[in-house]
Parts: sequence; structure tokens; C-alpha cells
Amino acid sequence: MVPGGRGGGGAARSALARGAGRPHRCGGSALDGWSTTVRGGVSPRAWGPRPGADRQHGIREVATEFSDLFGQAGLAWLRTVALPGPERALLDRDLQLFDELHARVTETDRAVRQLVAQDPAMQQVRTVPGFGRFFAALVVTEIGTIARFRSPEKLWGYAGLVPSVQASGGKLFHGRFTKQGNQWVRWAAVEAVRPAIVHDAELRRYYDRVRVRRGRNPAKIATVRRLLAIVYHVLRDGRACYQRSPCPRAALSYFLPAAG
Repeated sequence: MVPGGRGGGGAARSALARGAGRPHRCGGSALDGWSTTVRGGVSPRAWGPRPGADRQHGIREVATEFSDLFGQAGLAWLRTVALPGPERALLDRDLQLFDELHARVTETDRAVRQLVAQDPAMQQVRTVPGFGRFFAALVVTEIGTIARFRSPEKLWGYAGLVPSVQASGGKLFHGRFTKQGNQWVRWAAVEAVRPAIVHDAELRRYYDRVRVRRGRNPAKIATVRRLLAIVYHVLRDGRACYQRSPCPRAALSYFLPAAG
């Protein structure tokens, strides 16, 4: 899966606003130099090819024949439609931004394709439900060397997916997730949940079990952690998530902890 459209836009914009360029990862990996390149594909994807969203409503009133206003036919119409001078200038500026973002995404896609084709770890992470080429490259470059994490729980902590803890009167209270770790790993895993539960029956059953007991949001967080647990075992063992097996469910369960 590749993040695009409106999916994950709020998370990416929030991450960028907090200064996403600050590194949250340790060195020692041969992929260190690729982190900035792969991250560069996140912001235009997350914002999506929707320039001038605040002005779309007026244009859409006269462009009802286009199912996708930013598809090939829609763009051709936008580039030639007659508008009053100021509105035409604003639209041209938006279209220029669209072209720049599209070129940036295309360039990053090309670099990521070459990188994944040469990296066995990324190819293995691509077999994890919900993780396509881009997410696999992003997660592997951000994690670096998996040996520095002793367990999936350590990887959860690195991604900020562990609850905050407060002590009072000799008692411990668990609060919201800290979200203080690597925002890129966390964002990729969160975005991978939806395609994972759509296309993988075992993960869907796990999500539904938690949702019935605890609600939708806890079920999503639990599935995020489960996906990262699979990623951890895939990278640690150096093997694909799915093996050739007459029972795909058993092959997947090899990488999963007991249901929580």
C-alpha cells in the first residue's frame, strides 16, 4: 500500500509540524543515507494531489461530468477552463504545485523501487499484510538494524506505541500512548491496518475480537502493534511472512504473539 489521497494526511502534517526532519533512529545501518530520500515521498503523498482544496467547491459545480477532477481528463479541462483573471491565476498556481508534487512522487517512487529491488529485508517486509513497497522501504530505513531491539515490545516503544505510566500513592496508572518515538514507523504501521484487515482474514478476526471487547480505537492500536510484531520477526528471522504452506493461517500465526 502506498499512502495517497487524503489517507494519513493529518498524521503526516502533524509530524512535519513537529519537526519531522529530526532523526529518531540510531546509526549503524547501511541504509542510513536513504532515510531522507524515502521520507521525502511521505509529505506529497499524504497531502495528496488536491491543490486548492478550498476552491474546489466552486469549480466542481461546473465540472460534474468528471468523476475525478484530478484525473487525466479533469486536469486537461482545468488547464483550459475559462475563469475570471484572479481565479485563473490562483488555479494555475495550484496546478503548478500539483505538477511539482507529482514529479517529486514519481522521482521518489523510482528511487524506492530501485532500493527495494536490491534489499532483501524490504522484500521480506513487503510480505507483511498491509505493507507495500513504499511502507516497507520507509519502515526498514527507519528501523535500521533490528538486532538493537530485543523484543517486539522494544520496537513498540521505539514507535511510541507504549502507554504512558504515572505513579501516585504507590500505584501505577497507564495513560495514553506516548507517541514520543519514531513517528514514521508509527505512521506507516497505522496506515497499514486498514488494508491488512481487509485482505488478511486472520488479522481481521483479531481486530474484530478486540473491537467487540474494547472498542474500535483500541482494536486499531492492538492491530498496529501486532503488525509491528510481525515486522520484527520477519526482520529478525530474515524470512518472508508467508511461507509455502497448505495452511496460510498457520504460516502467519508463526509470527504472531498470543491474542491480547
